[in-house]
Amino acid sequence: MTTATLIPRVISLKELYQQHLSIPDYQRPYKWTEKHVRTLFDDLDYFVAGITVKNRDDERYKYRLGTIVLHKPTLIIRPNKHTDYYQYPIQKFIQRKLPNVNNIVDGQQRTLTFYLIWYALHARKNLLNKLGLPEFSLEIPACRISQENLRRNYDVVEKLIDKPRSKTLAEYIDILLSKCEFVIVELSKLSEAFQFFDSQNSRGLDLHPHDLLKAYHLREFDPSESELKAKAVQQWEQRDEKEVHRIFSHFLYPIRQWTKGEKAFHFGKEQVEGFKGLSLHQEDQFPLSQSYRILHSMVDEYNNDRFRKVDNIHLAYPFQITQTMINGRRFF
Repeated sequence: MTTATLIPRVISLKELYQQHLSIPDYQRPYKWTEKHVRTLFDDLDYFVAGITVKNRDDERYKYRLGTIVLHKPTLIIRPNKHTDYYQYPIQKFIQRKLPNVNNIVDGQQRTLTFYLIWYALHARKNLLNKLGLPEFSLEIPACRISQENLRRNYDVVEKLIDKPRSKTLAEYIDILLSKCEFVIVELSKLSEAFQFFDSQNSRGLDLHPHDLLKAYHLREFDPSESELKAKAVQQWEQRDEKEVHRIFSHFLYPIRQWTKGEKAFHFGKEQVEGFKGLSLHQEDQFPLSQSYRILHSMVDEYNNDRFRKVDNIHLAYPFQITQTMINGRRFF
């Protein structure tokens, strides 16, 4: 990762609330619990309690809340059937940056929790007018797990905002808006954003290896398959997380290792590379990828044929556990 593409900057909580952000569908669900929210408020309360009239304007008294990594997404435009392929090769496509929207690559759990705080403050109209709270735009995926956790944590946030303190609520929030800071890192290249996502989330206890694989393969979807991607996300989130982990750790990973004559004691974050392979819409026409591309295309062509409306036959993609992994849709 080149330092030229990293643009770190420090912004206040109030400036965060002026952003236009989006959580991409390759992110794992929002999973903060009431314990996480209460711990955050305990830290905020402790910091605000130390702010006095003497140090209120002292720039040395700041509370750094962590790092948020952002990437500006691109709109991918592919040629259609009316395109002159002599002037515009079929493999080529245009990438155009979407205006004023940044994807959250890392830091979504914290950002969503501060979104709940912002939302709770917006319900208090008198306070809202005093503070001049900006409009915060945050696009959230329609994930059942995330929605349930957001609803539950919002009730917790409501209670914690109104609990008695030595300072008035207006003073308390005003200090948070001006004194709490985030380090914002903006990545200009999509490949670097994904690299950063993998490196950041390959550590820690709360992210399972199958979460990393889900994120990787969602972003490896062909850009033209947005509807299929949304369906894959929905089906994945409906599966029991423990069951998904058991399938990988007890079956898929051991079988792939044993056929290579290798051991398979533990399936963790370090072992996910074995479930990454070819991205057919990106790979060059090498012999290995060509054979998979032909099979991939023929299965789709058969299932999309008009005669399938008559015989109702659906051809499943022929898959072997030990084969080279096809990234994106075929993984799911």
